[in-house]
Amino acid sequence: MVIKSVFMELPAGDHSIGIDTAKAESVEKALITKVDKSYLSNSIPRHIVRFANPVFISRRHVTLSEFDFFIGDTGYVTEAEMEGWGWIWKKKWEKILGVSWKNPFSDDADVIYRGSGEIFPVLQTSWNDAVKYCEWFAQKNGLGARLPSESEWEIFSTVAGGRRIEDIILEPAAENKLDSCKYLDRIKNSVESSEITPVGLLWEWTLDWFDSYPGGAANREFGKVYKVLRGGSVLSEPYQRAMEYRFRRCPTARSPYYGFRVAVTAPA
Repeated sequence: MVIKSVFMELPAGDHSIGIDTAKAESVEKALITKVDKSYLSNSIPRHIVRFANPVFISRRHVTLSEFDFFIGDTGYVTEAEMEGWGWIWKKKWEKILGVSWKNPFSDDADVIYRGSGEIFPVLQTSWNDAVKYCEWFAQKNGLGARLPSESEWEIFSTVAGGRRIEDIILEPAAENKLDSCKYLDRIKNSVESSEITPVGLLWEWTLDWFDSYPGGAANREFGKVYKVLRGGSVLSEPYQRAMEYRFRRCPTARSPYYGFRVAVTAPA
């Protein structure tokens, strides 16, 4: 009962993920975007994944307050803190000194963020940081907690506000000139209006390496170099926010546009 009050259950059994080749080709022709459309091929083909047991995924992203408690309990130092900088988008990606999960923007938005820590997802956390949080969460709660796999994330997104790529390709481009305070307003409004934090607010870390689907096309980026991010952010192109879209970053990457959820596999 405790798990179900905080987590969304994904039933055991067969689930379908990915994009059919023909559909991907038609979508690519319809897209008008500056973003590389070749990323669509990474989501081919549509295929079946099987969950041997039910999986539970947290309805909301891990919040700043929750992460703060983890830090206080463990003394963990994040990668941004160790290295002394984080990534921020300012017409291009820039390394900004002093940025971390405590002050992810290095401007006035940090005050807003810290003032509502129980609402805002924790930001500027790398994949490695997210894994450490999940390990701690598992130990504290006696659960097999971890990051969601990307297949689990895609199935979860069907009940968390995610939409298929063919349904959003004709939407206007995102307002990617939002300042950091307006960006936080978008997140806060979405979080407060839903029991399940909708996907598409933040890129979300998943457990998996960025690799090909069974029978998919080759890609020199595939392998054990990058980890998969899903969902897009409020600043992403519409088709990047589609539930099937796959993106990647190094496990050390962090920014104000990345967050994560916790997954728990139910015992047999």
